[in-house]
Amino acid sequence: MPSNGTTTEHATFTLDRTFAHSASRVFTLFSTPEKKRRWLLEDSGTTIGRFDMEFRVGGHEVGEYTIQKGTPVDGMPFVNDSIFLDIVPDQRVVLGQTMSIGGRRVSIALITFDLTPVELGTRLTLTHQGVFFDGSGGAEMRRLGWEVLMQRIVATSDEQPA
Repeated sequence: MPSNGTTTEHATFTLDRTFAHSASRVFTLFSTPEKKRRWLLEDSGTTIGRFDMEFRVGGHEVGEYTIQKGTPVDGMPFVNDSIFLDIVPDQRVVLGQTMSIGGRRVSIALITFDLTPVELGTRLTLTHQGVFFDGSGGAEMRRLGWEVLMQRIVATSDEQPA
């Protein structure tokens, strides 16, 4: 699926959140398909067509969905296609991901989630290294999207039984 775009923007951003939970508990938010689907896709403005996840190095994760959130891309099909490149239980998950909207690739990213024990729990550091094509909204739009997802990761972690 080509990008059909004429411009590229390269950008890296990092986001941190601290959890009052162990690294193993936070890790399950990435390793358990039901938990990941919850924070990644389940909200009132998203219709999920498909979510498959094979959590192992070399395994794939595919999310197909549409959104209705008052944006120019409402109703258009989104596809996030990822491959797990590195997994260290309770410490790190690295994945490569393409995102397409309306059948056109809009970005390619390397996404790393690092879990670090801290005094009162675990610090999660997201590092997103991406190339953004025409129609992606650019790096700032993606960073804002990940800000929302990080809040949802925190909320989902707090829902889990201890």
